[in-house]
Amino acid sequence: MLQNPFEEILLRARQELTAEERIRLAEALATSSEKTTGTRSLMELKGLGKECWSGIDVSDYVQRERESWNG
Repeated sequence: MLQNPFEEILLRARQELTAEERIRLAEALATSSEKTTGTRSLMELKGLGKECWSGIDVSDYVQRERESWNG
């Protein structure tokens, strides 16, 4: 029994398409995925999670981390 529709599509493609057609399908899917996701910038993450660090003294935190490395 298939677990999801994705597996059913893959099985049908395997049964009904030639190897060349499967390759062309994979290339088309990869290309369409690249177009929809686009290029992202690491800078989009700037400030993400900053609320986790509010009220924490950075120097103290770094010092405690460094001390933990030495056991």
